[in-house]
Amino acid sequence: MTPKAFCTLALTLAGGLGTAHAIAVPATAPPSGEVGTVYCTSGDNSTGRPAEISASGSTSIADNDLLLRVEGMPVGEFFVFVHGPTPIQAPFGNGFLCVSGHSIIERPRLSIAGIVELPVDMNENGIFVGTHNFQCWFRDRTAEGMQHDASNAIAIEFQP
Repeated sequence: MTPKAFCTLALTLAGGLGTAHAIAVPATAPPSGEVGTVYCTSGDNSTGRPAEISASGSTSIADNDLLLRVEGMPVGEFFVFVHGPTPIQAPFGNGFLCVSGHSIIERPRLSIAGIVELPVDMNENGIFVGTHNFQCWFRDRTAEGMQHDASNAIAIEFQP
C-alpha cells in the first residue's frame, strides 16, 4: 500500500514551550549510498539511544525511489513521518521539532523492531524540485516527561 498525505500538522510553539528558530543546515556529506544532509538533535529516548534518520535512493523525482529509515525507535509505539520546507530546532516533547510547515506523509503506524522504513511516493506526497526536510515523530510511553519524541532530521535536495 502506498502511503498518502492525510492531513497537515500546524504547531504553534508558545507558552513556555520555546520559540521556533530557523537554523542553517550543516553541509556534511552523507555516507556512501545515502542521500541528504542530517541535522538537528535527537536525544536518547526510552531505548537508551537516539532515533536517527537516514535516506537512500535517488533525489530524482522522476526515479521516485526514496526510502526513509529511522533506527533507535521504541518498539510497539506509533510513529509518523513529516516533511516541510523549513529546518528549525525548537523544544518539542522530550526532544526537538526540526521541521516547520509540516505535512504528514503517512497514516500512523507501529514500530515493530525499533527500525522503521517508509518508501516515499513523490507524486502522492507533494514532493517537488527543491529542498524538503524530513523527521519522524513517535510516542514513547515508557519515557518520563512528555511521552513523545522525535528523530533528528534530514534535508534532501530534489531534482526533476
